[in-house]
Amino acid sequence: MLILIDRDELRMVAAAASRKWINLVGYVDFPGKRLVVADSLEGKTWTVLDSEEMATLFKNMSGQDAPPYSTAIEQLRAYSDTWPNYPKSEAQLEREAEQIYQEEQAADEDAGIRHLAQVGVSPEIHQECIDAAEMANARLSPEQKAEAAQKPANAAPAAKAKPAASGEPAERPRQGITKRIWEIADELLAVTGNVGNLKEFRKKVIDRAQAEGANAGTAATQFGKWKASKGL
Repeated sequence: MLILIDRDELRMVAAAASRKWINLVGYVDFPGKRLVVADSLEGKTWTVLDSEEMATLFKNMSGQDAPPYSTAIEQLRAYSDTWPNYPKSEAQLEREAEQIYQEEQAADEDAGIRHLAQVGVSPEIHQECIDAAEMANARLSPEQKAEAAQKPANAAPAAKAKPAASGEPAERPRQGITKRIWEIADELLAVTGNVGNLKEFRKKVIDRAQAEGANAGTAATQFGKWKASKGL
């Protein structure tokens, strides 16, 4: 059983039988929360929580003081296996996720138009630029399109962006699915401790983002920006 943990409140909040299902639960019904997914069959998935967090989680769920770290994990794993699947079906959550995504896209588009007005660029000129880019893209070979799709938007070839002094650039998303993509990358990095094979790490982030309703192109673009923020 997969368990969704609210890392802010340190409570187990939902259970589901598949990764996609539990990710959709988090995206649809727990927006803006720091979430962790733990597996009742894999003790190591719980170790993303430190000893203090684990002790608080145990007490919040049982009402008792926590035993040693490893024992607390074992008992929480056993407890999580008794949880029923989330009442909303995966299909229902997919429909709700699609609606949320469309609303976010519309909001992003409105914000973009307002920004263009502020900097003195009319929507008509902006659309002309988009049309020109699409015409240029239409002339690319399938191989060239595939190669371009793998590159983060606006990234210069063979160049690495340096992180800001704070470690995160100012353009880090503040809401919506783009914000969630950065959080997914952060969560995976916290679990693994390092990126390791960058190509495999990128695939994991994009796959998980897609499972939560993100477009593959959006996920790839945001991963590129996240990677640049880390100086990778």
